[in-house]
Amino acid sequence: DVKTVSMGQVPCGVMGVMANKGAVACKLRIYETVIVIVCAHLAAHLEYWGRRNQDYIDICNRMSLPGAIPDEVDGDTQSAVKWWLSTTGDSIQDCHHLFWMGDLNYRLNDMDRDRVLKLSTSNDYDSLMRTDQLTLSMFMRTAFVDYCEPQICFPPTFKYQHGTDKFDKQRTPAYCDRILWRR
Repeated sequence: DVKTVSMGQVPCGVMGVMANKGAVACKLRIYETVIVIVCAHLAAHLEYWGRRNQDYIDICNRMSLPGAIPDEVDGDTQSAVKWWLSTTGDSIQDCHHLFWMGDLNYRLNDMDRDRVLKLSTSNDYDSLMRTDQLTLSMFMRTAFVDYCEPQICFPPTFKYQHGTDKFDKQRTPAYCDRILWRR
């Protein structure tokens, strides 16, 4: 039973207003649980690590997801108002479960294309993840603090030659597309 759905958006592109980068979010209530899902496209390129972290902070601070108060909880209107006010506000942080996904664009630091290909071919994903900007940001608590991500145990997903399983010859492979969650 899905109720009380609200949506929002935050542009993070040129001058913070262009929508080529940014996020959309949806907050919904399933029974008594409030879930927020954020789909983001953050700043690209290796050197914009700090910009990606700032985009994350801006989205968290600027995203507003106002929700309508449910008509009733267990047949009681007053309980519905108390329940809603105690479990959620307008922030994406005001929920029971929060999911982030999309092209977060984090790259592998200090690693050239040949080294990434060698480690990937030998299935040494732990070595790749030690240089992953998102993993480092989470460790340094500069972005995505207290989020979880499953262990990465597959080759990088960025960037393949169109229609093939071969990496693009101009780009260094990385883990740009991610799914994270927080309780």
